[in-house]
Amino acid sequence: MAKIVIVDSGVNKEHKKLKNTTIDGIHIFLDEEGNVKTNDDISDSYGHGTAVSAIIANNSTGNELFMIKIFEEDYQVEEEALLAALEYVYEKCPCDVLNLSLGVTQYESLDRLEDLCNKIHDRGTVIISAFDNFGQISFPAAFDNVIGVDSSPGIRSNKSFHVVKNSCVNILARGGVQRVAWSDPEFIITKGNSFATPYITCVIAEALNAGVSHKDIPEFLKANAIEEIDYSPICTDDKPLPFEITKAAVFPFNKEMHSVVRFHDRLSFAIELYDVRESGMIGSNTSIKIAGTNYVIKNIDSIDWTADFDTFLLGHNEELSLLTGRKLTEFVLEKCIEYKKNVFAFDDLSKYPEYLARLRKAGCKYYYPQVDMCDVPRNSFDKLYYISKPVLMVCGTSSAQGKFTLQTELRDRFDSDGFKVAQVGTEPSALLYGYDAVCPIGYGANVRISDYKFVSAVNRMFFEVSKKDCDIIISGTQSGSVPYNYENLKNIPLYSMEFMMGARPDGVILCVNAFDETEYLRRTIFTIENLYDTKVFALALFPMVFENNWAGNSGLKRPITEKEKEDFTRNAKERLGKEVFTLDCADQYGMLYQRTLKYFGEEAC
Repeated sequence: MAKIVIVDSGVNKEHKKLKNTTIDGIHIFLDEEGNVKTNDDISDSYGHGTAVSAIIANNSTGNELFMIKIFEEDYQVEEEALLAALEYVYEKCPCDVLNLSLGVTQYESLDRLEDLCNKIHDRGTVIISAFDNFGQISFPAAFDNVIGVDSSPGIRSNKSFHVVKNSCVNILARGGVQRVAWSDPEFIITKGNSFATPYITCVIAEALNAGVSHKDIPEFLKANAIEEIDYSPICTDDKPLPFEITKAAVFPFNKEMHSVVRFHDRLSFAIELYDVRESGMIGSNTSIKIAGTNYVIKNIDSIDWTADFDTFLLGHNEELSLLTGRKLTEFVLEKCIEYKKNVFAFDDLSKYPEYLARLRKAGCKYYYPQVDMCDVPRNSFDKLYYISKPVLMVCGTSSAQGKFTLQTELRDRFDSDGFKVAQVGTEPSALLYGYDAVCPIGYGANVRISDYKFVSAVNRMFFEVSKKDCDIIISGTQSGSVPYNYENLKNIPLYSMEFMMGARPDGVILCVNAFDETEYLRRTIFTIENLYDTKVFALALFPMVFENNWAGNSGLKRPITEKEKEDFTRNAKERLGKEVFTLDCADQYGMLYQRTLKYFGEEAC
């Protein structure tokens, strides 16, 4: 006789579908102070637990049922109550099968929840849990040691099911429209994964009663399924991994590499700079481009390849290769193979498989950031993760607005105040500064997937980062947030838009220019707030404008005047209802940081 523990809303033991069934149990709940309390009242004022109990009682025989009531009135599961119930099962209520026709999509103690499930599983209990009905990834169903159940409209027989391989969903069962026992009224017509799950509980209980061991249940299910659906991984190649750098030769000295020089103090390694003769920069000091830096730019053709640098940091060079008529990437890779140097590249090196094979043969490491099918979760039936840590997103209305600098300044202030910060970068250089993940959607974007797959990959990336010991996640998009016009496909920031959908930011700082038109700003703010269900809580004004607007981003820049600053700030307050912070001094960065603290501490809750 299998002992089945049901964690639910209680049970109406007088229901006619349960009149021949004995069910004991316990009520576990939280008092007003959040303390765990218990009593013996397992009555069901809602009906959900009665439905689950009746399905189990009427579709299997000879089992012992035990109810742990953790919610009532409505289908709201508190994480702490669920944790308390699992602790009770582990410490005081050993069982053969644990039926969880519930789960959480928002959580703060995911590691603790998984640890308890693992302990219960390892002791010999089969855990079955329902996935969220609204399509979000929920737990415990998505844990490896839990059988996660979803519904399939094609399954109409109570004990028929599909087994799913290589997916967070393990079983598809009967969860379609059906008549179930309830409390008030006595029966209802409903559907959901909650009611698919107890059918699988019955199948497993019968198998255990027939002598199938706990560890053999997965094979039993596979052997007795109508069909095994196999979502084999599409990605089979090993992705290159980041490696430790001691000293790097950096090439070329272009816009994307400027941040490496500007934030050299954040690097864990020393650098030397190189460029081609045609750049006109050979022998120049980086201070002419980046104030406060002091590196001399050397000729790449004069580099001493036997020097003590261990890594070649190879930036974007496609345009430079066209300008010089040289295949610069091939040139660098050839030299790195010859002199056994590691390669950290901003561009996609998978285009050079022969060179990569030779690098490996020479014992050299290489890395280039990319997002591809390897980053898409195993088929999750389109379910997305809840991001448990607050996400701050820095967006913009154009490129070259200091978005990366702003993220860095904010992180410094969070760090100084004792907050633990995680970061997801969208520049290929992000990992060099100790970021937790990189999604290279900027210039030369190395993203090999799009639409739903990319959203899913980004969502998974932020979920994995959110599991780290951090208080907030800082990230930022690239270039503009919405199209300024639709005259060219390059004006449509699809990657940034899909990135935002996957990241699900809780608050946004929008970087703006003094020359941005009010209607464009209004359209950008409206789109961000409504498409991503978030709030633009501050505007960060870039303190430079172009001398000649006709030259676009190629024109000469000058500092914004006080009048331009005052006019923009007043207009934004009156017409957009947004506070403006000009990124031209430490005080303004500090005030924006305080605004961020206020937003996430009070308004975003």
